[in-house]
Amino acid sequence: MYAELMALIMCVLYLITVLPDSISRFIEVEGAADSVYSRLLSLRRQLWIQGGDSITAMIGFKLDTVMATGYESMLLMFNLFIILHTDNAIEVLLDALAFIFVAKIDEEIVQSSHWDPNNRWITAGAIQVVTARIIRFRSLGSPEAFSTTYGIPLQTVIEACDEDENVFKNREVANSDANDVNLVTKEERVLHLFRDIAKEIGNKNALDEYRKPTKYFGVLGSFLGTLGLITPIFMKYTCYCTWSRWQKVLYLAPVPDLNNLLNGDDLDDIVPSRAQPFANYYPSEDGVSWKKLFVRHTIAVLKNELPNGLKTSCRQGQDNKVARIFIHIIGYMMTVTAYLFQIALPTYLIIVIFGTVYELITMDCLPFLASW
Repeated sequence: MYAELMALIMCVLYLITVLPDSISRFIEVEGAADSVYSRLLSLRRQLWIQGGDSITAMIGFKLDTVMATGYESMLLMFNLFIILHTDNAIEVLLDALAFIFVAKIDEEIVQSSHWDPNNRWITAGAIQVVTARIIRFRSLGSPEAFSTTYGIPLQTVIEACDEDENVFKNREVANSDANDVNLVTKEERVLHLFRDIAKEIGNKNALDEYRKPTKYFGVLGSFLGTLGLITPIFMKYTCYCTWSRWQKVLYLAPVPDLNNLLNGDDLDDIVPSRAQPFANYYPSEDGVSWKKLFVRHTIAVLKNELPNGLKTSCRQGQDNKVARIFIHIIGYMMTVTAYLFQIALPTYLIIVIFGTVYELITMDCLPFLASW
């Protein structure tokens, strides 16, 4: 009896505390909440769909979202199953406390003072996401894609980039251009001069001052960086700094005629419609409730994420097409599974509460009443 009573107490506690937190966390992680963190995740999801991130970033993003949503729901359902099959009240309490510890340990780690005290890593990650979302890196690494995007003849692009198939993505050329005083600003020339003097006299402290230090995130990042498997966190896009090639193609793109581009008559024809309304950065201002926005967002993810992801993975100039297609398929399956667990959790919790109450009544209360 006491084990069932303790299980009921834990279930009610989960219902009023853990379940609302899980739902709020799900809404925030899916990018549907009105917060900076949620909007960053929404941008991150757009980057996932448009194929602008690396293979490792794709895997990390999908694992992070699934672990923050479906994993917690699955863990709670598994914990409820264990509680229901435990005969000792103390063990029920200990199992419940163990679940809370396991479910929240990752959040406790990142909230500790030593993890990212100045928010440097999260700032760098946010800037990287916005940069990758806006700049068309896929076009910068393919002569055909660059020619199509900016209207420059293909042969002209190939000749300007010394017939390099990677176009502007070339680390050797970028490192060479970084040391060319004719391709840098006056301030950078002074820093290069100080850096060279620091090298000559062997002043390591001064060298770190005038040369961008190599930084990795975490112990695993430092280990992988030492092996040359990942790029330092603040040097993700230095391979695109091929200034000598940029000088050759910077003014080759055709310049649009503003008189034809911004024709007043054409602008008058641009009106919103029910089928194609104007995009609103704050949809809640249109009188739409957050529940409806969340449902709309969830349906859009389930409906468009996989087709759009597969489409961008097969685009011209995209790297690792087969790996991207595989990750998108597996990631979509994981997303659907996480959504199902999120839906099943409240249903399962309510069933467990009613089942436990019924068991307590039939086991103790009814025989007691019958004796009277």
